[in-house]
Amino acid sequence: TNLLELARRIIPQRFLYVSSGSVYGDRPKQEEVLREDADLHPHTLYESTKYLSELLTQRFGEMHGFATVATRLSSPYGPMERITGHRANQSVVKELTGRAVRGETIAVSDRSLGRDYTYVVDIADGICSVLGAPNPSHFAYNISTGKWISLGDIIDALMELRPDIKVIDASSGDPNDASYGGSRSRMDVSRPRDDIGFTAEYDLAAGLNAFLEWRDESGFRD
Repeated sequence: TNLLELARRIIPQRFLYVSSGSVYGDRPKQEEVLREDADLHPHTLYESTKYLSELLTQRFGEMHGFATVATRLSSPYGPMERITGHRANQSVVKELTGRAVRGETIAVSDRSLGRDYTYVVDIADGICSVLGAPNPSHFAYNISTGKWISLGDIIDALMELRPDIKVIDASSGDPNDASYGGSRSRMDVSRPRDDIGFTAEYDLAAGLNAFLEWRDESGFRD
């Protein structure tokens, strides 16, 4: 609301709110495709505040005469993800790549969990594409690879990139179990592709390789 109040005073060309795929709520089915015009079912506090912020952004723009858009991000991973005073939850991809670069064993109990993980370079490019589009036709745009990726897919790709990784089956209640984060249906990407001309470029192998290279070059091992 502070930023929207500033926008009300300066009337920007366009105000972009960075939202989240979490506004769709708890929808873990792999076969479901989440389109921007789907009914939203936010439940948790995080999901609800993201949805509320979308509504506030759109209404402020209508009331005060400036264009507004929202980008709904899928599950980002990549450089600079870290624990901060505002965010303690970390992606499973950060956890797995961290264990890989530290030479630790990866313990996993459920390889079937999954969602549409997206490398941060594609996330940034998608946001910039929506922000700079000449005439976007919609308010909300999914930013995603549009591909459903399981925990097993991530582990298999990591083992291709780093063959010395050791993976074991985790027992129930194992504190080192990397099976967390739950599942979410994949997000449809036809709207940003057809209306904006944006398509994610990094597949899973390319994204993981870039992330591992950054970790090696920067010395980031957390």
